[in-house]
Amino acid sequence: MRGAGARDHSISFHHVVTAENSMGEPVDDASYPLICKEWARVIFGRGSERRAAAIEGSDQPATFIVLANAKTRSISVGDVIVFDDAHWDIQNKSPLDRAEIEFTAVRRAA
Repeated sequence: MRGAGARDHSISFHHVVTAENSMGEPVDDASYPLICKEWARVIFGRGSERRAAAIEGSDQPATFIVLANAKTRSISVGDVIVFDDAHWDIQNKSPLDRAEIEFTAVRRAA
């Protein structure tokens, strides 16, 4: 487990709740209720990934490492991280050990 100083970014986790029309089809009216706020260690994608994302104006990957607790264990792929004034779609969740969980997420292109 890393020291608390390594987790120096405040992030928040949100569930994605999509609305449906009368036909059961999803509509562009999603809400994001708060699950929890945590301190995280943030690791951005490799240099080549960052350059490619900047050139293409595409999504940027990042890894968020947080303490494992009941709230962070309840988070799943498809939920969202809000960090640095952006929404990050969670693509992967992996326990590092009993104390920490790693989330891989992709920032939505603006």
